[in-house]
Amino acid sequence: MGRDGTGRGLRALAAMAAGLLACAPAARAHSGSAAAPEGEAGFGLAVDFARYGAEHILLGYDHVLFLLGLAVLCAGLRDVARLAGLFAVAYSTTLIGATVTGLAVPGDLVDAVIALSVGFVGAQIAFGSSHRWLGTDPRGPALAFGLAHGLGLSSLLQELRLPGDELWPSVLGFNAGVEAGQVAVLLAFVGILTAARAFPLPEHQRIPAGCAFLAAGTTFLVFLATGVGI
Repeated sequence: MGRDGTGRGLRALAAMAAGLLACAPAARAHSGSAAAPEGEAGFGLAVDFARYGAEHILLGYDHVLFLLGLAVLCAGLRDVARLAGLFAVAYSTTLIGATVTGLAVPGDLVDAVIALSVGFVGAQIAFGSSHRWLGTDPRGPALAFGLAHGLGLSSLLQELRLPGDELWPSVLGFNAGVEAGQVAVLLAFVGILTAARAFPLPEHQRIPAGCAFLAAGTTFLVFLATGVGI
């Protein structure tokens, strides 16, 4: 694999990360980034919330960056599919469970943990192969931090104070939309890297790529600490 190909892949990854970060002052990760559906019932409400969930994921740059970092750690398409499934199980558990039971976690705490998740996966990418305590296996972070991401998504729905008869269609529809948005992002990302012949990412490109994710996670934490909306 030539350096030109891997360089294009790294530039594509950096451009995507920069574009997501550029959105940070304009939107908050886990509050209403799009108009909440209203005026529907039953299946129609579920469809509207599915659209809402997909839109939120496409604007949820911290969620997306964590997901992309997990994909960088994968060795092939089959690994990406399995990891996406594990991550989906984790965040769906807390998304549905916390929303239905009314379990509320402070938004700033959830956002801080999610920012840390981006930094952690960046550290795995950059230094996991030389530090055994970090490792390069993305399954643990996908499961552990996936639970936190689900709590963040749940807080978004709980802000809407949905009536009891709208709760299940809204939650299930929103979760389905999140899944669809996640699949779309992964397909685009892996497709770009594959076209640049940089998937899986070569070892010599992992330190700069991982440091980019570390910088993004640090930026999110600075935004939180200084009160800048993310």
